[in-house]
Amino acid sequence: MIDAAAVHTEVVLIQQAGAIVVSIVTAIGIIMVALLNRTRQHAKVAAANSVVVKNEVKNDHTTNLRDESDERHTEIIATLRELSATQQQMLETQKVHGREIGNLHKSVGGIRDELRGMREDDRQQREELDEERGRIRALEDARTPTAATPRRRTRTT
Repeated sequence: MIDAAAVHTEVVLIQQAGAIVVSIVTAIGIIMVALLNRTRQHAKVAAANSVVVKNEVKNDHTTNLRDESDERHTEIIATLRELSATQQQMLETQKVHGREIGNLHKSVGGIRDELRGMREDDRQQREELDEERGRIRALEDARTPTAATPRRRTRTT
């Protein structure tokens, strides 16, 4: 025979399992609705943004935006090549100027050496001239017996 207490326990367990399943399905449904609402909000924002973007891209342009972008890119590359060529010319000119400045430094150094030599020669000539004047004075003093004879003034440098 079927035990009534066992059947009753099984019915209670099935009812409780059913209640758990219903709770789980309800929770999943609530989560799904929340996610769906959030997705709808994101979709609305994306749709609004795409309208703005479409308006900006389309606007009243008579040309294709991509074609216009490609044309500008080509112009920029051409300008960069011109600038690069000009820069290369400037570098070459700068090298020439550097060599010329180096040569000028050497020339100035040579001129300074020559001036030093000329100054030394001038100093030696002054010393020799002073010695000659001293000799002339000595000869003049020896030639004139009296002190009444005026001495010539000599220029000393």
